Amino acid sequence: MKAVLVALAMLAACDVFGVPKEWSKREAIADAEHDIRANSVEFCYWGGYASRLVGVPDKYFPIARQYPKRMVGQGCVVRDEALNERQREYAETYNARVLAYLLKKK
Repeated sequence: MKAVLVALAMLAACDVFGVPKEWSKREAIADAEHDIRANSVEFCYWGGYASRLVGVPDKYFPIARQYPKRMVGQGCVVRDEALNERQREYAETYNARVLAYLLKKK
């Protein structure tokens, strides 16, 4: 009986705290601000097999390469175009915010 109650409590906690990502611009800005405050910035790479850096002009690629990568995207076979587009916009927004911070910091 005790094991059943523990299992139900764990399931309820997962339902409350296990909220999936929205992949929205608002969420990207919030995530970027959090990472900046935590001093753990990284850059989002979007796509599948050949992921790429989005939202960063070519001349700033050397700066971005100095930081860890965060993979954003579904992979090569895209089944959900709307999700794919939201993930690209998330990556672009996150990267733009982080890059603006790093350039201002210099």
